[in-house]
Amino acid sequence: MKHFMRMALMAGVAVGAWAVSSDRGYSQAADPNAAPNPYKMQDSWLQLPAGRQLGGAIKVQVDHSDGKSIWVFDRCAANGCNPIQKFDANGKFVRGFGANMFVQPHGFYVDKDGNVWAADNGIRNGKGAVVVKFSPEGKVLMTLGHQGMPGNAEGYFNGASSVVVAPNGDIFVGDGHGGNTNDRVVKFDKTGKQITTWGKHGKGQGEFDQLHGIAMDSQGRIFVADRRTISRTRPPILASRMVSASAAPRTARSRPSFRQPMPRLRRPKESASTMPAMSMAAGPARWRCGAGPRAELFRQPGLAITLPVRGG
Repeated sequence: MKHFMRMALMAGVAVGAWAVSSDRGYSQAADPNAAPNPYKMQDSWLQLPAGRQLGGAIKVQVDHSDGKSIWVFDRCAANGCNPIQKFDANGKFVRGFGANMFVQPHGFYVDKDGNVWAADNGIRNGKGAVVVKFSPEGKVLMTLGHQGMPGNAEGYFNGASSVVVAPNGDIFVGDGHGGNTNDRVVKFDKTGKQITTWGKHGKGQGEFDQLHGIAMDSQGRIFVADRRTISRTRPPILASRMVSASAAPRTARSRPSFRQPMPRLRRPKESASTMPAMSMAAGPARWRCGAGPRAELFRQPGLAITLPVRGG
């Protein structure tokens, strides 16, 4: 009898332990933020030129031509400062350019040849409303739009907020930033000739409310971030939508296909940002640049950068 009671007690303890461990395992699986974080931040990695202070970092971009150099586009406040800066893989400053050329730095992209594309969605004193292509050394190679002249006719922008370049050289510009600006994507060929546009203001299929980012995947699909479209009842962190659009010109029977809203996004617990963040990966490193107080490079196992960020 004593032996039977002892066996029953041991079985009960084993069942209880299994239940506790199963419950703990389930809670970890339900919360992806509970997983171990192998990344660490290193604040003073970026080596800025003497006297240079970083403004709001609008975009941090890995150079697609070498896969390791880092470009930063910021809203530096000092007169004559270069908002476009290149750093090597160790954070050493390489070069800067673009001084006094931009009203409101916003979109930024470095293509496979190392050319730098910068979008200006501000307008003031005959400047802005353009997307500028620079050589890797900072020479202006092309300007899309008309300086200081916003519009929605062919060849004009009003609120150019983002840009991405396809491997074949085609250029896609997110033209709009809410308010009275445009609400469309504009496609150009590699020479700067406008090919087509799509989108209009609204909250339905084929419509935009506040364009804020654009990207292309390996299949050539275009993804557009819209900060307001989806539902007014959802928090801002959920207000980004994936839009997959055909590269072919629109006709009455051929329109871009728009995907359903993205699944629920989870923000890191330590982040105070309330706006969606855009990130990109390069090898083992990962950049994150959002509307919070900083942009970060997370690299495993022990290297990271912190840059101040301003939303907008």
